[in-house]
Amino acid sequence: MEYVNQDKPEILQVGSIDVTKQTSAINHNPQRDSAVCYYNGSAYSTGASVCSNGSLLVCNSSGAWDVSGSC
Repeated sequence: MEYVNQDKPEILQVGSIDVTKQTSAINHNPQRDSAVCYYNGSAYSTGASVCSNGSLLVCNSSGAWDVSGSC
């Protein structure tokens, strides 16, 4: 994987949710609870970050996405 900034890895742009594919819940009030999160049918490990329509989502240990700012 290439990095845009050495201090911060590039965040994967995932687009809008496809309702026909498995996607984990998105929490707007994060709580740090190791699980897997899904986004449009793809699995992501705890701590993984993706960008969806300008929202930074982080996979938490309960298998849900936390909204963690903007991207």
